[in-house]
Amino acid sequence: MGRSLWISRVLCRAAALACVFLVASAKESCAGTILLSNLADVNGGSFSVNADPPGPSGARALGVQFTLDQKTTINSVEMDLASGGLSIPSGDVFLQVYSSNSSNHLGGYLGQLGGAAGAIDQSAFSAFTFSSTTGLTLGQGTYYLMLFNASSNRLYWETSTQGDTTSYGSITGRIYAGNTGQYESPHYLGFTMSGTAVPEPGSLVLGCLGLVGMVASRSLRRMRRRAA
Repeated sequence: MGRSLWISRVLCRAAALACVFLVASAKESCAGTILLSNLADVNGGSFSVNADPPGPSGARALGVQFTLDQKTTINSVEMDLASGGLSIPSGDVFLQVYSSNSSNHLGGYLGQLGGAAGAIDQSAFSAFTFSSTTGLTLGQGTYYLMLFNASSNRLYWETSTQGDTTSYGSITGRIYAGNTGQYESPHYLGFTMSGTAVPEPGSLVLGCLGLVGMVASRSLRRMRRRAA
């Protein structure tokens, strides 16, 4: 009986460790997942980031609206950019996320994904990635991805022929044009958003409880058979 009890305890501890692994795996399983992307359909067109007067944060701004269907951590965003004059230093171009209010207009500031990885050249469109070491976690809702240009040179963001709809959300086709302060649609700015879909705690708890219960039930049946 004592040996069976010891085995039961060992199995339950193993199940608990498996639960810890399950939670950790769930958090990492979607890391680096492409959440939204229409970069494959860029068409050589563009919108410029040259607002006058400057937009939010004292910089020129251009934004694209997107939705998320579940709690998500954004790790990076890639887009094709070019300069209309001299090269733009990487520190002068940065990407932020804002909420979208009930009128589908720009809401409050939520976080920043960093600056462009390298200077932006005027010769042709090139891919630039904006990333965050900690990630930016957002709940289900509608948001604006805002590109800011603090330089005196015009910045171009390449357009796409269409949006994108996935199990994570969608690119709506609505943009904020900082040079006019107007909201326009349907227009599509090309980008790829990567990140992590955050699992619901309830589903993880149920999975762990089920695993522990299954192990405990099997151990109990073995103990009863041996005691009979």
